[in-house]
Amino acid sequence: MVNLTFSSGLVPWRLTALLLSLVSPFILSGQFQREEATQYSSRSDGFDPVKLSVDQSQEGTLKFIATNETFYPFIVKIDFRKMDNFTTPYRTREAFVKYGKNFLFDLKVRDPESGYNLDYNFSYVLGRPDDVSEPDFVYLVPLKPGSVPVAGKAGGAGITDSFSLQKGDTVYCCRKGTVTALPGDTRNIFRISEKNALEILHDDGTIMIYSGLSGGAIGLTPGMTVYPGDPVVVATENTTLILHVVALVQAEKLPSLPIQYAVDETSGAQYSRIEGRFAAIHPESLIIKEMTPREIKQREKKMEKKR
Repeated sequence: MVNLTFSSGLVPWRLTALLLSLVSPFILSGQFQREEATQYSSRSDGFDPVKLSVDQSQEGTLKFIATNETFYPFIVKIDFRKMDNFTTPYRTREAFVKYGKNFLFDLKVRDPESGYNLDYNFSYVLGRPDDVSEPDFVYLVPLKPGSVPVAGKAGGAGITDSFSLQKGDTVYCCRKGTVTALPGDTRNIFRISEKNALEILHDDGTIMIYSGLSGGAIGLTPGMTVYPGDPVVVATENTTLILHVVALVQAEKLPSLPIQYAVDETSGAQYSRIEGRFAAIHPESLIIKEMTPREIKQREKKMEKKR
């Protein structure tokens, strides 16, 4: 008799328990402080981004399939509590899942005529195997070239990694990545931050959160690739844009990373050094740094047409 149990109960690895805690406020260089401590939930209530199904259409074979409804990366983990009448016994299997349907693995029944017993737990966590964040990566300042950054204020002190915007100002992409969440999107969808933020996933497994935006995305859709220097949002009101870069590590709490901003073609500086001092620049060397050869050729063709 077949006893197939589908379980996705709340285990410690479960996303429900995965939260991002930013560092508590502290003074930087005696001039700036971090935004007040905030928690970003890794899932929205009532929304389950990864689902597991088992296809038994082929006699004697069970195919495990995970469907990821988002553009965030996840690692799926299946713990087998009982396996009877299978050719290969497992205790645990893990797999990386991206957007869409992902075939994980299959199980072969040793004797299909005798039936089988299978019992397991299913869980998942944000992240990708072997992702290594780059703490010294140089990001573009998210302002129009030539603009000098002005910090937003909190309690009389400037907020680090913040940019005072006027209605109609354009926000520019800081690094190549995939759009995962849009500002002002009121739907009940998975996202790390609140609804007033743009989220962009980078290739090294970090996410840039552009918070303080109520809307104004410029032709963006989830899953779309954006490049450094691309205009991504037009501010719909006077606001303070605050940037956070977080690493999608396999841990209960996700770390917030320091941001280095471009001051020339190759090097960067912390926010306290650029605010009110350095005009924003978008060096071509940094714009194409993570582009593929094909993307570089496409960019060159576009630039030639504009001349």
